[in-house]
Amino acid sequence: MKKVSLVLFAFLGSLGLSAQGEASAAADGNYLAPGTIYIAGSIGFTGTGEKYKNSSTTTDGPSFTQFNILPEVGYVLTDNIAVSLGIGYESFAYKFNQSGISNTEYELKDKSGNFLINPMIKMIKQVNDRFYCVPTFGIGLGFGSSSTESLEYDFVNSTESVVTDEYSNFSWGLSFRPTIKYFLAEHFALSFAYGNLFYNSRSFKSKENDDNKDIVNSYGIDLNLSSIQFGMLYTF
Repeated sequence: MKKVSLVLFAFLGSLGLSAQGEASAAADGNYLAPGTIYIAGSIGFTGTGEKYKNSSTTTDGPSFTQFNILPEVGYVLTDNIAVSLGIGYESFAYKFNQSGISNTEYELKDKSGNFLINPMIKMIKQVNDRFYCVPTFGIGLGFGSSSTESLEYDFVNSTESVVTDEYSNFSWGLSFRPTIKYFLAEHFALSFAYGNLFYNSRSFKSKENDDNKDIVNSYGIDLNLSSIQFGMLYTF
């Protein structure tokens, strides 16, 4: 499995490191003091792919890609509490091969794209001058569309064809993420989150038949690498 995480403005972060000795500290020693407005965000990409090899051939197996981006605007209410709103987008695609009755190989794809609205409450704990623990509780709303491809067989005429089913999506959920933030300069910080305690409910309604609706509920603790999020924060 391959995990690739991109950090917004990572180059600016490296510049902040080089200028760390010159950056002035916040007047009260708190970079997230009450009344602080900040912008933040994360962007990530996850990909998996399989290959099957024997002595003479190499065959591609299933592959999966996922992309997400979530810009965020927040406000620090007190020494220990901040609120924020994130609006973003996520997508995924799953590709796999399937042989038909004619031994023809077909590449099939399931894919989805969703717009996200994510209000959050953050608990702020300052560890030292630059290091903060910021556990985050969020409510997630998502809406978009998805499609699945499958093979349909006509055994009478000995034919086969690829059929695409399209759906409209809606989801909501609750999540709790442990998060840390480190200020490289007075106004700029990098953030890292790993793990997710969550509950999600997703519904998929057929665009061809309103009575055809699937609901999937999931909950648990996610400690997979895909739960890792890198991001940035800039204060005003």
